[in-house]
Amino acid sequence: MVLEMEVSVRYPNLTNQTNYNPLACYYSGSYTKFTFFMIVLTLSLMGNVLVVVVFIRNKTLRTSVNYFIANMAVSDVFIPFTYLLPFVTGITYKDNRWLFDGVVGSSLCKATYYIWHVSRFVSLFSMIFGATDRFQAILFPLRPALITEARRPLAVFVTWIVSMTLPAHYLYGARLVSYDKKSYCVFQWNSPQYTKDVLKFSHFLFFCTTIASAAVLTVMYSKIIRHLYKQRITLHLQDKAVKARAKQNRQITTLLVVVVIAFYAFWCPFAVQSLEWVLSKPTERLMCTANTGIVFHVIYPIINPLVCVIFNTSYRKGFRDLLCSCCKWEKITVLPLSEKNIQPRETGRVN
Repeated sequence: MVLEMEVSVRYPNLTNQTNYNPLACYYSGSYTKFTFFMIVLTLSLMGNVLVVVVFIRNKTLRTSVNYFIANMAVSDVFIPFTYLLPFVTGITYKDNRWLFDGVVGSSLCKATYYIWHVSRFVSLFSMIFGATDRFQAILFPLRPALITEARRPLAVFVTWIVSMTLPAHYLYGARLVSYDKKSYCVFQWNSPQYTKDVLKFSHFLFFCTTIASAAVLTVMYSKIIRHLYKQRITLHLQDKAVKARAKQNRQITTLLVVVVIAFYAFWCPFAVQSLEWVLSKPTERLMCTANTGIVFHVIYPIINPLVCVIFNTSYRKGFRDLLCSCCKWEKITVLPLSEKNIQPRETGRVN
């Protein structure tokens, strides 16, 4: 249901703080910008789908760490679909109008706000679970594992339930409004002041979860790296099995650390600007500046597939085998006609 807007009283500008649209600053643009984003979104979609398919096909990847890496890939698969419609309408109409009306348009509007927040939280909790698994496996190898094979599906389920709950207010606040016989997707609650308060809460929640998780992951991986460094000094006294295990721990830790660094390299600028949004009086300029993180978030989903290919031989081999199997043509050998390959036909004779 599209709401009619009171233009002269409450809604003088569709991109101001009263009707907040985090994508409005990026809807319009040149075809070069549109082409760049479409290429990035296509590559991110293909890369994350390949990660999930390789994980499913390769039984050697069924470890706790790879479960959470695949979980992050699943959440990132939805991002290209979230941004596809806004970019198409933006380049077509040169503004932030919405292409669809009715139930379909309203659902797509809510999904645009909601899904990318869910994806971020899924990635966040997946990294924390992965770090917890590595922390116990390396520092306390003799203790029973917290994340066992039977508990992995439950851990994945928890990441999605919590991630879908925290940004649930976007499902209510995101809605279609009508202005000058055009539909727009905005974030709007019952009153302008309440809309501002909810947005401040959202940005504050974003900042707190990002900084708190960064602190926890930094402490855990600092202890893990320190332990691995001490262990490496005494490895020459150990047998081959211990050395192989230590090498595997270093490879897995390197992969996870790079994933964590990439995540916070793309999200921390947005978190800092979100804090600025909370502490400052919201203006259109500040909202556009605070949402430069959207550009980072469009690019971010392509990072994890690249990290998996570069730092994990199993994923690299799985990618290569999968791509080769898709491009492989079955060769049909045609034998030349000759006396040697022509067999005499047996016939039955009645004497």
